[in-house]
Amino acid sequence: MDILALRPVPAAAVLMAITRRCPLRCGHCSTGSLPGSEEHPGEIFQRFAGTFTPADRPELVMLTGGEPLLRPRLARSLAETAARSGTRTMILSGMFFAPRIPASIAGAIE
Repeated sequence: MDILALRPVPAAAVLMAITRRCPLRCGHCSTGSLPGSEEHPGEIFQRFAGTFTPADRPELVMLTGGEPLLRPRLARSLAETAARSGTRTMILSGMFFAPRIPASIAGAIE
């Protein structure tokens, strides 16, 4: 509902594909992600999120990939940086780690 409500607002949401790596091999994958797929340095994403201000920011940042939770520290850092300006973060995950959630991933989800 949140995403649909923001749809008519230009630049209200930003999609950050923080990796193309993914341990899953879903037949419906639109990115062709594999465990060895490329990813850009985290500093690029962090620098972008660091430009958000309370007066000039997206309402929502969606972290995706590949599997964004293969980079839990980056996901958590981006969410914390975005939150300082008032931006909310959603993580779009295939939950490869279920049923046991490792501590680093739990921290990113928090």
